[in-house]
Amino acid sequence: MSAFCKHCQLNTKTLLGFLLPVFFFSMVWPVNAANLFNEQISVIVIDPGHGGNDTGVKGTDNSREKNITLAMAHLLKDRLSGNFKTILTRKDDYALDIYDRAAVANTNKASIFISLHVGGSFQHKNSGISIYYFQNPSSDEISLDHKRSGLLLEDRTVRAWKSVQLSHIIESKKLAQTIYTSLSEQQHLGVKKSQDVNLSVLAGADMPAVIIEIGYLTNPSDESKLNDFSILKDLSHKLSIGIEKYLTKN
Repeated sequence: MSAFCKHCQLNTKTLLGFLLPVFFFSMVWPVNAANLFNEQISVIVIDPGHGGNDTGVKGTDNSREKNITLAMAHLLKDRLSGNFKTILTRKDDYALDIYDRAAVANTNKASIFISLHVGGSFQHKNSGISIYYFQNPSSDEISLDHKRSGLLLEDRTVRAWKSVQLSHIIESKKLAQTIYTSLSEQQHLGVKKSQDVNLSVLAGADMPAVIIEIGYLTNPSDESKLNDFSILKDLSHKLSIGIEKYLTKN
């Protein structure tokens, strides 16, 4: 073998010694990078209230709460899916136990839990958007409207689930306030200041969580607006802005 060939052989071994580690890391890095991205992306669980035989509030023009919340949930999911992983507790018209809704959020390690509802009242003049976060059960002032809704925390709730949201009340309040500010920028429905209420759908959520009642179906004007797709689309847009602002700051 000539000196030139020996030199080539040495260079080939050196080159292989350099390329093999590069090849190995090029195969491993994309997987690790993808895993890192998946771990960092925020998960949002959106809960369309009611469903199936549980129709929720019935409007004066025969609208059903379960249909309004599902339509709003899909619009909100479409708005948020580009930047976040979004999961619906229900994707169609079927029943779901109230405690299973928070369980979906817990199982998927959600960053926030958004439960969508529509208000109903014996007083048809009541209108507008209401935003709620969990209240410490020790201070329990409950409105008659919420007793009608079936959302109140009941005595049969598992004790551990009663207390899990307590550690997130401060952040839940921040989330509610951020959403309030964003929704206040739309002109379709008035927005009430966020309130703390002892609601069962929030009790078991192990992350910041809020309920948003997007108008009153028992108010004829609100009902008409909630059946207007363009208005629902704008409401979902403003709501998504508030959610994004909260997650960006946290």
